[in-house]
Amino acid sequence: MRRIHFLAVPLFLFLALQPALGQQNSLAGRVVEATTHRGIPALNVKLIPSRELRESQQVTSTNRDGEFHFVNLRKGRYLLEIRQGVTLLHREVVTINGNTTREIDLHRR
Repeated sequence: MRRIHFLAVPLFLFLALQPALGQQNSLAGRVVEATTHRGIPALNVKLIPSRELRESQQVTSTNRDGEFHFVNLRKGRYLLEIRQGVTLLHREVVTINGNTTREIDLHRR
């Protein structure tokens, strides 16, 4: 009987940690100028989860190389928006399943 209890504790801990382990998804990306492929800094990047995920939106900015990163995401569909001030530059639906990456080419005027 003691052996059953010995095995039950690790199994219980494993099952209890599954939701936390399941959130190790991320989205990394880079926003570049289409003709030069140089990163565009200081753009606002918003990640809006679908309603069924029941998560709040996340916002970040591109760094000096045009890179952005979101971590600890749940698997599912998100709307990704790139803005410069109030001007929408790019919008797309992204499906997160593991570590997802995007390179976004923008044609600047």
